[in-house]
Amino acid sequence: MSKTERQATVESLTELLKGSPNVFVTDFSGLNVLRMTELRRRLRGAGVEYVVVKNTLAQRAFAANGVHALDEHLAGPTGLVLSGSPDEGALIGGAKPVPSVPGRGQLVTRDEGRRVVQLAWSPATV
Repeated sequence: MSKTERQATVESLTELLKGSPNVFVTDFSGLNVLRMTELRRRLRGAGVEYVVVKNTLAQRAFAANGVHALDEHLAGPTGLVLSGSPDEGALIGGAKPVPSVPGRGQLVTRDEGRRVVQLAWSPATV
């Protein structure tokens, strides 16, 4: 990949990140082409985009948006799940992205509907 292509990729990814209120960093190791195609199809059907990225280019795009907390997660085969704006409509059924208490989120499935989930946990420090 030439320097011009890398710069164009960073600029494109920077714009995608600006328009995505929610970003999930994933490790896609172990997925073959068939499973990756199925994953992308399902995500597209849910109104989200999946982008396979080079870690260094993702780090530059995140930095351009003032995000540095994800740097440690950019290792190995990396993909980004980018959600659209809440104004674009529902992801599944009538569920739209909404602000939540830090550490909590909504899990929305077709089978169970909407429920609150804990996103992260760390032991209390004494």
